[in-house]
Amino acid sequence: MNRTTRITLTSRQRLGLNKFSLNAHNLLEIIDNPRFSDAVPKGTICEMIKSYEIKRQVNPVKTKSRDIELQCVAGCDVDKDNVVIAVVKRGCRTMETEIFSQDKRGVREAVKWLKDNAVERVVLESTGSYHNYFYDTFVSEGLNAIIINPLLIKSLIKSVGKNDRKDAQTMAELLLNFELKASNMPDDRMKQIRFMFRRIDSLKVHRTSITNRLNSMLRQNSIQLFRDIKINTPSGLGLLHGLAEGLSPMKNLENNWLGSRAKIPELLQLFPNIEELKPYVREGILEDLEEVVRLNAKIEMLPEKAYAIIDELGLLELIKLMCSVPTINDVLALRILGEMGIDLTFRYTQKEKFVKAIGLVPSNKVSGGKLIKAEATHGNIAVKMAVLNHVKPMCARRGVVNDFKNFYIHYKEKQGKNFMKATSAVGRKIMESLYAVIRDEIPYRTRAELKALNPKRFENVTVEIEQANGEQ
Repeated sequence: MNRTTRITLTSRQRLGLNKFSLNAHNLLEIIDNPRFSDAVPKGTICEMIKSYEIKRQVNPVKTKSRDIELQCVAGCDVDKDNVVIAVVKRGCRTMETEIFSQDKRGVREAVKWLKDNAVERVVLESTGSYHNYFYDTFVSEGLNAIIINPLLIKSLIKSVGKNDRKDAQTMAELLLNFELKASNMPDDRMKQIRFMFRRIDSLKVHRTSITNRLNSMLRQNSIQLFRDIKINTPSGLGLLHGLAEGLSPMKNLENNWLGSRAKIPELLQLFPNIEELKPYVREGILEDLEEVVRLNAKIEMLPEKAYAIIDELGLLELIKLMCSVPTINDVLALRILGEMGIDLTFRYTQKEKFVKAIGLVPSNKVSGGKLIKAEATHGNIAVKMAVLNHVKPMCARRGVVNDFKNFYIHYKEKQGKNFMKATSAVGRKIMESLYAVIRDEIPYRTRAELKALNPKRFENVTVEIEQANGEQ
């Protein structure tokens, strides 16, 4: 008795662009199964299997085993003041453990000690920024050093209590026997980009603290004018400066209000009595205003700094390629490269891993088909917020027509999702497209352009495989 197994392949699976390996691997399992007779599919399936075989030879699947076994490794437990290093040799039950101080002398002694023991690889636990000094020195001295996430150690071994020596020895033993997943460390170009953006982010945080202090000062003095007017706007800064200088309400509005003139009578009712404003309050307002204007000037220089870094690091062609994706501009593209890596397609072998590293993939806990808990994954918060800040205006603005806006409309209206979930889903789609553009080195093309080039790509293909029901 024969039974027909029906396999439906979508256009994306047939092309093998994104979810290719998994589907091709499943097909190989079906064909290699001895229970199938005459089950070799034709046409598209054969092409997929042939392409998969080539891809598997070029990019072999990573496993936990090593081609060459390490003979001597070291584990480092890092804290603020000291670094505990344990050296483990294969076949030797005893371990050597030393403590080095977090200074120039300590790191020199650690390098000498590791080289004297012929250590082949060193693993350091990521601990804030305390591991950076030892890691950079190890790499510059030619030692093979890697950084691992502390959560990885906790997931592998459940330890009771806290002991620096035992932690270092545990990391060394794990490194000796397993292929630990190393964290991606930034190179010099990434450090330069990160420094610029994180400096700008700190300036924005400082500016926000000053404007919050100004709002608090105004409320304490019963000034309600800026309840609906944001201080850090041209109108807000101008009106506040005129208020501190003692201008009359009407003259202040005529000179500094840039909004609708029909709102002037309403704003006049909110103006305080200039004579009742204390001199020390005016002085405090002027000082904070000067600081806000100074910070605005520094932040507005960001595009110029970004263009200078793009030319200096030779990233012009890559940035142009990334900007072919809708909503991606030069500044956002440079931030993504600085945080996620200029070689991000090598750091993250799949688009799903790349999007998860950003934090745009929901971490849903499902049991028996029922959603137990829904939460966002932990990722790079700087990139995630930058992407969402570019996506939200595009989704909210009328007149925008592109594939991502169509996806947003469908996702929000047809599936009943709220604005935040819909924009997060759109951000994920944009980042997946960006990853494909960088990986394939081809500018972004819309769905209509792709359909015109290859209409069969968007058709589904159904393949029937005859399966003989034999005895087990």
